[in-house]
Amino acid sequence: MAVVEAWFLGGPADGRVMLVEQTADGDLPKLVRLSQVGLHFGASEAVAPRVEHIYVLGGSVDDTQVYQYERTVHG
Repeated sequence: MAVVEAWFLGGPADGRVMLVEQTADGDLPKLVRLSQVGLHFGASEAVAPRVEHIYVLGGSVDDTQVYQYERTVHG
């Protein structure tokens, strides 16, 4: 599958340009979920729950596709 550079605005990925894989039809997905998982050092022995940051395809700027931050889902 081909990939294209896309610009992410808002949320934790604000201002980053990242590669996004196109669908089999050559389109970009309408929605991108960026998962945030991992361990951290702190007073708690429990691992923090997984968090997903949702970005929605919103158009383009100078031929670069733009994904706009929509919301964070805690889970």
